[in-house]
Amino acid sequence: MSASPLASINAMIRELLKMLEDAEQGKISRNAVLKALDQLEDQIDVIIVQMAPERITDERFEAAVSSLRKIAKGFYKLSKLIVAERYSEAIRMLTVLRELLRDCFRTMTFIKAGAPTPLVLQFSPTTSLYPPEVLLQRSPGATQLYNLLARRGEADIAEVAKELGLSADALNEAINTLVGLGFVKLLLTPDGRWKLRVVR
Repeated sequence: MSASPLASINAMIRELLKMLEDAEQGKISRNAVLKALDQLEDQIDVIIVQMAPERITDERFEAAVSSLRKIAKGFYKLSKLIVAERYSEAIRMLTVLRELLRDCFRTMTFIKAGAPTPLVLQFSPTTSLYPPEVLLQRSPGATQLYNLLARRGEADIAEVAKELGLSADALNEAINTLVGLGFVKLLLTPDGRWKLRVVR
């Protein structure tokens, strides 16, 4: 059975960590470490291309791009540290990069699997939301509510009202707009509370 893409990346990262330690002790050259870094980056590029979904049309695209940008910046910083022969800092940077890679792979896996936007955004919380154009034209309250629900997936109506500070009329209008357009559905919990859940 072949190793998962993430397992092979982890193995390459472990090897690179060992090489950084060896370079710090003068056992191998900076060029050898840079070559290994290039190989790691090339392998990651191949895996990301394989994992990329055919089509992303919403905030999930921004989540994927955000993850990839963080990785690119991480590789750039790591390369600079190696060139400067600051190996102990490079080791720390590589551990940060490993976490960024894990987050990216999780994000890409969820996107490729067709996970809803709120789930994807849990792994990329800094992604900005762009509410659907129709909401921007119809109702500021609906836009606020959509953004909040897109981040959480679902929320209790009483909590939403308190958090957004909308009047009862404005909240009802926002809910009706979102439900009517098919962005949100109302759910009644077993204990009699109303919740809102993002559908798309």
